[in-house]
Amino acid sequence: MGIRARRTWWVLGGLILLTTTIYLFQQVPCLVVGSQGSSRELLILPLEPPQEFTLQFLHSYDRGFVWEHYTIEPDLRIYLTGMTLQSFLGGQGFVEGDLTIEDGLGKIRRIRRLLDKLSFFLGDIADHRLVLPQGAYPLQQFASSGEIIEIRGEKKVRGQILFNQYLKWIQRSWKINERPQS
Repeated sequence: MGIRARRTWWVLGGLILLTTTIYLFQQVPCLVVGSQGSSRELLILPLEPPQEFTLQFLHSYDRGFVWEHYTIEPDLRIYLTGMTLQSFLGGQGFVEGDLTIEDGLGKIRRIRRLLDKLSFFLGDIADHRLVLPQGAYPLQQFASSGEIIEIRGEKKVRGQILFNQYLKWIQRSWKINERPQS
């Protein structure tokens, strides 16, 4: 191999390394699920704002499902945009939004309430699920009952996200730190 061919390979290798480095250190918008009072991040989900997502849970009092609909904007602010309830809205306390009953479900649309983050207690009965276009995430798989869960928008380094996903894959594959079934 001549000098010119070696130089071409070095330049090509350098370009690949540079492109990979830029890609891995790029900041991407994410939905971050954490435990309040802890730096522990339970789930990091890359997204492309504006993106809608839903928090689904079983209401502890009526035993009916509730779907809270949110949108995360490009500036990573979260807006409550609507709710769907297995209820006829008899005791609702909402004053904003349009209320309707469709197919036996109470629906509240056009809310647009700005939230810094979502915070709630993770309960045994509620079965909280974070629902995005790429799938549903049962939050009981990531945290214990009684924990205060926080969901917020944040930018993360792509390489960190990929590394965390790799570690979680290793943990699942080898069943490391698996939560005991109750």
